[in-house]
Parts: sequence; C-alpha cells; structure tokens
Amino acid sequence: YRIAILTGGTRWGVPKTAATEAKKCRLQTIGVFPLIGKKHMLGSDVLDLSICIEPIAGESRWGDESPVFTNLLNGVIVYGGGAGTLIECAHILKINEALLKSGKDSIKYIVPIAGTGGVADGLPFIWAKPEVRSRCMPHERVTSGLRAAEIIIEQLHLEDYYDYQY
Repeated sequence: YRIAILTGGTRWGVPKTAATEAKKCRLQTIGVFPLIGKKHMLGSDVLDLSICIEPIAGESRWGDESPVFTNLLNGVIVYGGGAGTLIECAHILKINEALLKSGKDSIKYIVPIAGTGGVADGLPFIWAKPEVRSRCMPHERVTSGLRAAEIIIEQLHLEDYYDYQY
C-alpha cells in the first residue's frame, strides 16, 4: 500500500475507531495483533490486511506484535496509551536513533496528541536522546487528531498520495 492505517486490528477502543474511520476516508487498513488476540480481530470488511503474530517463545501474549508493528510503520499518532504503547514508542525512538546514526533521513515520525492521557501526554518527557526526540516529534503541542494527521502528511511527504479532503 502507498498509504495505509496500521492499528492493533482489534474490535475495541482506538484500533477499532482508527480502522473504521480510515475506511470512511477510503484508506487501506492493516491490523497487527498477537495470536492471543485473533479472536478479537476486526473483520475483513474493516481490515484489508490482517497480520497475526505467533509467539517467539512460550504462550502468546499481548505485546508479541510490538516489534513487527513498530517496524512496519513510518509515522504514528499516539492517542492515550498504556504500557504496550510506551514499549512501542520506546522501540520507535531506538530505531530512529539507529537510523540517524547511520545517516538515514527516513525516520519514523511520532505525533502524540496532548490531553489524551497516558503515553501521549508523557512522550515529550520520555528518556531519549534530545536530538532523536527533536527530529521525530513535533516541537508544537498537538491537541487534535486533524492537526496530528496534517503533521504526519507533511513529515512523510504524503501530499501527492493522499487526495482526501477533510
């Protein structure tokens, strides 16, 4: 896909809302979830691609999908979030650190929506190298999903691929 919305692919909360709203905007949708979450996955009417992650060791657990999820995305909007979201954001920051160190410009951009609680409100203060955080997060306080989407479109140079008028 040129542009797709990547979510946890489950039928509740932010993953469900993000995927269903993306379908309304004619965007492709991808759901990434652990084997344990397969019974909760959204249907093919909402997800264009479902990626079920088998456990690396032992039983399937929530979080098994995090390495695949973070490697697939180019940009992420963070709305609220708990421990799993924190792990994924920390992983993205670590990936970005390696990308910048190797001279790559194609970093993974993170836009936290302030005022939504959890990880989104704490991300501007997360332990990360200042130059990494400065390159991959907006310098302004973002308080709406619309503004977050505008920033992602701008940072990832998606203007030519996305023609939906919001």
